Amino acid sequence: MKPHHSIIAFLISLFIIGAFPVYGQKIIFNKVVPPDGKTFKHVTGITQDANGFIWLATKKGLYCHDGYQMIHYQNNPLDPNSLASDHLETICTDSSGMIWIGTVDAGLDRFDPVSLTFKHYRHDPQNEGSLHADYASVVMVDHEGILWVGSGEGLDRYDTKTDKFTHFVNKPGDSTSLSCNDVRAIYEDRQGTLWIGTGSPYAGSDVGPEVGGLNRMNKKTGTFISYKHDPEKSNSLINNKVRAIFEDSRGAFWVGTAGDGLHIMDKTTGTFTRLTYDPSHPEKLSRPPLDKTYQTDHITFITEDVTGTIWIGTTESGINCFNPKTGKTTHYGSYKDTTDAFSRNDWWAFSSREGILWISSLSGELYRIDPVRKTIPYYETSSGYVNSFYEEPNGTLWIGTSHELIRKGKEGKISNQLQINSGTISTENNSRNIIKDDSQGNIWIGGDNGLTQWYKENIESLNFKHKAYSKYTLSNNSVYTIYEDKDANLWVGTIRGLNLLNRNSGSFSRYFIDQNDTTKRGRNFISAILQDKRGKLWVGTYFGGGLNQFDIEHKEFTNYINGIFVHSLYEDSNGILWVGCDD
Repeated sequence: MKPHHSIIAFLISLFIIGAFPVYGQKIIFNKVVPPDGKTFKHVTGITQDANGFIWLATKKGLYCHDGYQMIHYQNNPLDPNSLASDHLETICTDSSGMIWIGTVDAGLDRFDPVSLTFKHYRHDPQNEGSLHADYASVVMVDHEGILWVGSGEGLDRYDTKTDKFTHFVNKPGDSTSLSCNDVRAIYEDRQGTLWIGTGSPYAGSDVGPEVGGLNRMNKKTGTFISYKHDPEKSNSLINNKVRAIFEDSRGAFWVGTAGDGLHIMDKTTGTFTRLTYDPSHPEKLSRPPLDKTYQTDHITFITEDVTGTIWIGTTESGINCFNPKTGKTTHYGSYKDTTDAFSRNDWWAFSSREGILWISSLSGELYRIDPVRKTIPYYETSSGYVNSFYEEPNGTLWIGTSHELIRKGKEGKISNQLQINSGTISTENNSRNIIKDDSQGNIWIGGDNGLTQWYKENIESLNFKHKAYSKYTLSNNSVYTIYEDKDANLWVGTIRGLNLLNRNSGSFSRYFIDQNDTTKRGRNFISAILQDKRGKLWVGTYFGGGLNQFDIEHKEFTNYINGIFVHSLYEDSNGILWVGCDD
């Protein structure tokens, strides 16, 4: 399997250990594991190509997932066209289908999914137009197709025509230059403006609280407007370590930093609204509660799923989900008392075109979330298959199974047996094949115990059965289909013959397609009945009887399609008869 081959359906099956609910919540985190069944070690970036394949940058190499299987690409020291390093940090795709991968220690790679080869871009001290650093922390392709690369040495712009990189760095004393060379985020907003988040909360030479900042780039001039924390201004950034930038579908511009640093920015005024955590009101919009024992705790991602929910991830404190419709926030932390528990150390989030949300953690987990998945209420039957449904106008639901009849009231109360005047509608060994109503307000139930008429108004039932000594009873007790025609005639299809009920006398007239077939499961097995717009009655059968037209006046069958098993009949708005059958 080559990853560039197109696929019809994406994400039909996954390498999933299982789905477990985060207790008390509706979201289900489905854990995805690599082909070896162990761990990705650390998924640092996720992207999706034009074919729908998901690509994962990890600390164990590159993975391509086509919805059925995964291909793992790793460095091979003997192959110069292989992945430059297994220690990957970032990933993105461009419009030509190329996959761009940033590594921790071997520069930038461009992977061609067609030729399955990697092209390497490395820092060369002797070449000013080479990549500025061999550590690529973030890569992004803008709407013009321009590739941007962030590193610990600044921001690079790649020119495909010249195959060279232009560098943008901090220049001491120049307020229009990049505020900090440690680039952690690159984001393009709806207007095409480029935003650069800088500053690292991790230990290093440039960890002072003043280092970092958010930068707004003018791509024409190559200059920047910087936004930083100002202790004198409550509408400035609360922290200068900027890792997360996101503009949602409603136009809100989010900025996430280290510390208690969730913000919404007014891009016109350059001011920030701080959304700090309130322990007395955890349901309010904020980042997750800050774990002050970890000095490096910071917001790692802000994204929006297909339902409009805003997801805010952190390195140490889990995830907050904000629902703009309700105005409330739900927190997802770690659950150590569960198997394969959801991790609180979140690193990256990506929403695929199918609406699936992917979230990775520092500890190597990868989760797949379907935001629109809802918990479907169900009633578990004691045994047997569910064969039929019927809902009364008042909302009462009838369910027929191969072993019982279930009546579920609108208030939710369920009755497995109906105690109706003359007795119980037995559920023992009685498959309920069909439940229908008629024009007179009655409910008809057909199964392996004959035909039952239930009078809703009188709350009583009447059972019709085959009796060997009378030819005016049902031709067989196994009722498969029930149909009322335009003249209120009730037709009953059994596994041996068609029956017409005389409502006044309670007697039946029997009609057989093959008078010589006395078997229960032969050509007289009636499976479907339909009266068309012209008044003609059509009868479908199993076991070779095919499709037949029944002449009501002359009581004769005319066969049109012989030898097929008919399951259903339907007439469309153009008067065309459709026959559902076995092939």
